[in-house]
This record gives sequence, structure tokens and C-alpha cells, in this order.
Amino acid sequence: MEAFYKNKLKNQNGFSLPEVIIVLLVISILIVAAIPQIQQNLQLYRLESVAGLLSNRLTETRLTAVKYNRASWLEINASGKKLEVWTTNKLNQPIQTKLAVTIPDNITIVPGSSSRVTFNSLGRNQANAINFVKFKLNNSTFCKSVSVSAVGNITSAPC
Repeated sequence: MEAFYKNKLKNQNGFSLPEVIIVLLVISILIVAAIPQIQQNLQLYRLESVAGLLSNRLTETRLTAVKYNRASWLEINASGKKLEVWTTNKLNQPIQTKLAVTIPDNITIVPGSSSRVTFNSLGRNQANAINFVKFKLNNSTFCKSVSVSAVGNITSAPC
């Protein structure tokens, strides 16, 4: 009976310690090689999310203008990194309709971008021209542009 168990133990299959170490080493190398790509994709995601946030705020501003049948505008405060939706009340006094949204610290509004986008009561861009707001990821070449056409269409594209 004892010989049976010794034979059974000798015939067991498995991996040796050097084989396991080699597999773990290969997996570690693959993970280390993938980290820069993961970081780059994370940065792009952050930039895309800010462009989406701006597009949403512009849409809200446009809908506010149509809803209240009066001009509404989005203030883009580059120094304070805030987006604020404004309109006027019946006495023509400016009122903020939405709480300000803050842009993350690692994203900068590119100089020369529009600081205010105004929509008339029909939801059209009051400037009758294209407004651009460009965002740049700090310490990177990644850039995203959000534009508002003369008729009020909002689009987002890479710079």
C-alpha cells in the first residue's frame, strides 16, 4: 500500500518553481509596458469629459434661452476655471440659472477662446459667428475644441 502512494506522488503533474517565476516575470513586463498607454488614455478621457461637460452646459444655456424666451449666456471664466449659465429675469437683471461647474486643475482653457457664448430667444448664437472654446491638457499636446455655430449647433473636435 505504501508503494502505491509513493508511485502516485511521483506521477503528479504540475509546474516547477522556475516555470512559475518565468510566467510571472513575463506578465510583469507586459504590465510595465502597458502603463504609459493606460496613463495616456486616462488623460484623453479627462479631456473628453471636460469637453462633454462644456457641450452639456452650452446645451442647457441654449434650452434656457428658448424656455424663457430671452437671451441666455454661458460665462467661461478662464482664470477661475468656472462655467456659469446666466439669463435675465423679467426686470432684465442678470440671474445665474445653474450652479457654476469647475474645470479640473490639470486642464487649461487655451488663450483666445471665447469667454462668453450667448444664445438669443430662438436658441441661435447671438454673435452670428462661430464661437470656439479650446481646452488643453497641462504638460501635454492633447487639445479639444468645442464650437458653437451661428445657428446654435454645438460640436466637439480635436484641435
